[in-house]
Amino acid sequence: MARVDRFLAATRQLAAAERADSTLDSAMNASTEDTAAYIARLESTPALREAIARGGMTTREYAQTSEALVATLMALGAQEAGLLKDLPAELAPQHLDFVRAHRAELERKLQAADAAEG
Repeated sequence: MARVDRFLAATRQLAAAERADSTLDSAMNASTEDTAAYIARLESTPALREAIARGGMTTREYAQTSEALVATLMALGAQEAGLLKDLPAELAPQHLDFVRAHRAELERKLQAADAAEG
């Protein structure tokens, strides 16, 4: 959970950097980039890299945590909604176990982060 807290802190720092400079967009291509490309883009943009560091993470940690958390939450949500019969095989068992064990706390933290942003 400490890593999730650092992820949320880094996300808040990214949002502040993006509000201060409208040319920044940390999520610009995230849905079409593979993890390595996403990390490289974050790393190559000093303001984004520094914002993530202020949150207590490296760009690699941020990208990997974002990918794992979002993918796992979305897959579990889709399965619970009846949109997926089986979870994607590429989801790491430890991520599934973590999200299942901490789902309520994760959702509370994510909702609080969303409310703080806007």
